[in-house]
This record gives sequence, structure tokens and C-alpha cells, in this order.
Amino acid sequence: MEKKRVYRKPVMESETFVPSAYCNVCYQVACDVWKGKPYHENYGWDPYHPHNMDYVHRKNHCGDPENQVITVNDAGVVTSMTEVGTEGLGKLDCNILSSLKFTPGMGVDWTTTAGGRTWTHHGVVQAVSERNPGMS
Repeated sequence: MEKKRVYRKPVMESETFVPSAYCNVCYQVACDVWKGKPYHENYGWDPYHPHNMDYVHRKNHCGDPENQVITVNDAGVVTSMTEVGTEGLGKLDCNILSSLKFTPGMGVDWTTTAGGRTWTHHGVVQAVSERNPGMS
């Protein structure tokens, strides 16, 4: 006896992609306290501690935009900024003194503290990608 074949109507199935995490906005900021008044091409003085090597700012530390890790909430407001790559000082929490609503081109002032010393920083916010500011 031959089995009867049953026609099945084709059905398309889909799943909704729900990311576990994503970047709705990505910014970078690098310290440029020496801009316009260079002492040396790779470092500059803290504005509140001139000529004190304990407070020097280095381009490969705070001056590297990859060394400021910025976290924003769903509204695009900065919730934290941490400096990494500090050559022995560990991760430094940044105390942001400017608006927490970063936009490309705005100036940002912040401080970091380690070992009883506080550095005062200034930089300009950059979008990670000018064509797609939400790309990380």
C-alpha cells in the first residue's frame, strides 16, 4: 500500500534580533592641555602644576583617545569615563567637569586622581566615525 502524501503550505519563520549589548553612540576624547603651547612634542604640563614632572600629561597616555573609555546610557548621556593605559597607575576614574551630553566638537574638562595627585585635563569630543557616529 502506498502512503498518501500530504501537501504542506510553505511557512516562513523569522526571529527578532535582540542584541545583548550595542553602542548607540560612540565618542572619543584625548587630552590636549599642551595644545597651542607645546613644551615637548610628546608631553605637556598640567595647567595647575606647570614644570612639575609629577603632573606631566603624555600623548601616549591621556593624550591617546583610545585610553579614555566612555560609557553612555540609552539617552546618549555619559555615565562614566575611565582612563586606561596609564603606565602603572591602573584604571583612573575621570571626574567630568563639563556637560555629560557629549557632542562631536565640544570641549570637555575632566580630572583624574592617583597617588595623591590630581591631573586636570581638557580635550575635544570626536565621533568614532564621522560618517556613522553610532558605530563603535
